[in-house]
Amino acid sequence: MTLLCVPLVACTVEAMRADAAAAAAAGADLVEIRLDFIGKFRPREDLPRLLRGCPLPAIATYRSEPRLSPTMLALATLPYVVLSQAGYRAPRAGLV
Repeated sequence: MTLLCVPLVACTVEAMRADAAAAAAAGADLVEIRLDFIGKFRPREDLPRLLRGCPLPAIATYRSEPRLSPTMLALATLPYVVLSQAGYRAPRAGLV
């Protein structure tokens, strides 16, 4: 079975939530929430709003940021992923 995953690349939490709703309406099976596109991403405030309001299963990723390593962002984000009861998978060795 093939599933369609739509990456969400909006610059604000509100726009990303709207894009998730549009993806669901268009028939997507899940979404990738690209945290690196959100300006001034704040894990404590933004991640719960994104996951709580998402109409589809979601994969939250942070691909790159010159001033904050993926490992540091993953560590900052992990407590909020756990508290929101979302699944979490650590970055693979050698990628951070």
